Amino acid sequence: MIRAVIDPMTSGTAIGGVVMPTNKLEIVTPFAAIAGLIVTISAVVVAKKIRD
Repeated sequence: MIRAVIDPMTSGTAIGGVVMPTNKLEIVTPFAAIAGLIVTISAVVVAKKIRD
């Protein structure tokens, strides 16, 4: 049997570094841009297939 022992005095503390708030919009923007590009390219492909 494997047993993990967690010291309640040290659990949850950071090890070095600085904790800073994140801007969620900056994280999501690249993914939204890629999704918009995929939708635009798909719409162009579908429009070309409908015309032909």
